[in-house]
Amino acid sequence: MIGAPIVSLLNDLPGLDNVSNEQREDGVDKLTSIKSALHVMKNNEIKRQLDKCPEKLNIILNYLLSPAATREEVDVCIDILSTCVEALDGNSLCLAFKGSLSSGLLSENDDVTLLCIKTISNILSRGTRESFTLFAEKEILSAIVGCIVRPLEVANKSAKVLIVMLTNHEMMTSANMWNFVANELSKFLQDDVIKIRIQELLVECCCQSEASFRAISSWEMFDEIIADSVSDDILVQLNTFMVLSSLASCEHGFEYLQQKNIFKKFSELLVNVDSHPFSNLLLPGLLKFFGGVCQHKPDQVLSQHPEFLTKLFTQMTLGDTLSLETVAFIARGANGKRILNSEKEKFISICLHLAGSLCHSTDTNQRVNGLLVAADLFHVEPDSSDNNEISSILKEWWMNLGLTWNYLLEQLHKPFEDVQIATHNLLANLLPYHDWVLQSFNNSAGFIEYLLGRQSAIGRGVCLSKYELVCRLSDSSKAREVLGDRVYVKLQAYRANGPYYAGVQDPQVAVERD
Repeated sequence: MIGAPIVSLLNDLPGLDNVSNEQREDGVDKLTSIKSALHVMKNNEIKRQLDKCPEKLNIILNYLLSPAATREEVDVCIDILSTCVEALDGNSLCLAFKGSLSSGLLSENDDVTLLCIKTISNILSRGTRESFTLFAEKEILSAIVGCIVRPLEVANKSAKVLIVMLTNHEMMTSANMWNFVANELSKFLQDDVIKIRIQELLVECCCQSEASFRAISSWEMFDEIIADSVSDDILVQLNTFMVLSSLASCEHGFEYLQQKNIFKKFSELLVNVDSHPFSNLLLPGLLKFFGGVCQHKPDQVLSQHPEFLTKLFTQMTLGDTLSLETVAFIARGANGKRILNSEKEKFISICLHLAGSLCHSTDTNQRVNGLLVAADLFHVEPDSSDNNEISSILKEWWMNLGLTWNYLLEQLHKPFEDVQIATHNLLANLLPYHDWVLQSFNNSAGFIEYLLGRQSAIGRGVCLSKYELVCRLSDSSKAREVLGDRVYVKLQAYRANGPYYAGVQDPQVAVERD
């Protein structure tokens, strides 16, 4: 039977304590044989062979965790278990490793810890209700929480597992683990860096689950997030701005911040920011906070806190590019566009003037920033792609931005990848959704030739960004109507051939117009 030797090899593995060199070498040979056998087997075959006795894999994990294990033995064991973890279902993984997972999580070897985190992740995502007994395992929960202080890769992956667990309100509640997790997390709040990691973790859980939000928001450490937002430590305060901006992205989080008068407090800070000793740090943080919230709730923020938009316009008159980027971020949403357009005179004379100046700057970095801002300004959400009101607003914005196809073509021929990619991003946001710009560009020399020509895209990033532009156009009914069926067919062929296709290139791409 294919794979049958695996179980017998597992049974034959010698221990690592009080063994001769010959027995040790025999163990390494058996581990290598298991690794080789697994590598030629498909996942369903591995699963079939090990499903009847998944606990046998615990032999490998114990081997891995032995203090006597050499680096070679550890590497082979990790390879074996990584293959099995991908092949087995959640219940089998739970049976195989449950008894040793906490020890593996506490290993000083990050690779071992990452393997155990991946195992738990697969148990949670692939298992049945029975495998969720992990929620009641205090040793495992404690060990996962402890990983948040480890190097960033370990911390981030353990956080993802914790998010899965903490957003399963039913299981956390039935296992009576809310207070236990809160107590474990509170052990690590003394370090500011780890404290921010924990706050980000809690807010992510709150955003994903309103039920979990109700549990977590009662924790004392959650109240500390609000307290930190007015801390005398400017760096702690700025970090908290980012965390609270994320919380405001969900309805219940937004309402919570309103109840805590956070928006009112931050508005007062914004009004008086010039007198703050660290205004050069505080102002960008406040603008980013309100800009992030505006992405989700532009109506409420801009109507209730007009001082925010006033401050943005004031800063843009001083050439502040962060304020310009914040306005562009707000403009990504349809309601954001409407509200900004309600201040049309200021928006055109200040915002579009600054954006256009950057797009035409002789400084390459400024030009890239200007093009990226323009791409955000003309970003259209799928549900607004056929909105005539939005299209009309953007047409007026485009006319006042001062960009032409000839100028953009000039940028696309410059030997700067960042400039080319930023230009592609702008065109991808603009062309597929508005017949007025398609008609204008279609009548411009070199437009169709550039779209269809392969020789114009050099470099991986440029090839991918141009391919994205072509794909969006090939999906656009407006593009088909304006450009004609012949061009549409060629766009479809470009798409089908992928971003890196070279093929047989003609010196020029000539297209007969319909």
